[in-house]
Amino acid sequence: MKKQTSPEIAVEPHTLSERDPTVDISILLPVRSRPEPMKKCLHSLIDLAKKPVISGKTLANTYIDQINNVGNLAQQATITQQALTVVNDQAVAARDKVSGVNLDEEAASLIRYQQAYQASAKALQISGTLFDAIVQIR
Repeated sequence: MKKQTSPEIAVEPHTLSERDPTVDISILLPVRSRPEPMKKCLHSLIDLAKKPVISGKTLANTYIDQINNVGNLAQQATITQQALTVVNDQAVAARDKVSGVNLDEEAASLIRYQQAYQASAKALQISGTLFDAIVQIR
């Protein structure tokens, strides 16, 4: 089976530089027609990518390890937050139990007292109206 090669970029350098003189066209040239210092630089970068540099690992592997560490720390922070939320809820419940004040029960009692007050006020209003009616009869 014949190995396929990628077609080379057919760019004529003089046409690009005539259009925009600030464009660095050397990167568009095939490797064999690039200037020698650029070839050395590219080969050095390729070698650096393969060479163990940090703790016996390549730069790519070190980067992957760092990303994994950040992900692990984020997951631990999420778990810690959930655990502390539960602890906080338990502490609030314990405080409410010790203080003897339950806000739900207090709100229900307040509504009952308000309704009783309104009923008493209505009873007094009716009795006042009746008393006025009796006084007018005489």
